[in-house]
Amino acid sequence: MGRAEELSLIRRQGVYMEVGDLLELQSLLSLYEKTYSCGQEEAVALLEAVQRVLSLEYDISPENAKKRLRNPRGAGRKPTYTEAQSLEVKRLRKEGLAIRNIAEQSGIPKSTVERILKS
Repeated sequence: MGRAEELSLIRRQGVYMEVGDLLELQSLLSLYEKTYSCGQEEAVALLEAVQRVLSLEYDISPENAKKRLRNPRGAGRKPTYTEAQSLEVKRLRKEGLAIRNIAEQSGIPKSTVERILKS
């Protein structure tokens, strides 16, 4: 079965989800498959179907799917500087100021100034 035929079959079966939801579903099904060893035929079949939709519809491989998962809770470390501070640091660096002088002038730690300039 070719790519177009398979995609048409998947659409007729009613698989209409946003890519982020499909990626989350794939992640959960993968975890389920690894956790439970018995009675998982349906989960494996659904996982394969989700992976086919991702690869056919959105051109996302299973390896790249983990990278594309969104962060709905906003977990993780928050930036220690604002966008305005970032722009100010970059402007001062373009003017030729040393990193240490930028840090003193802006009140931002030297390591944070270096991180801003790397990004």
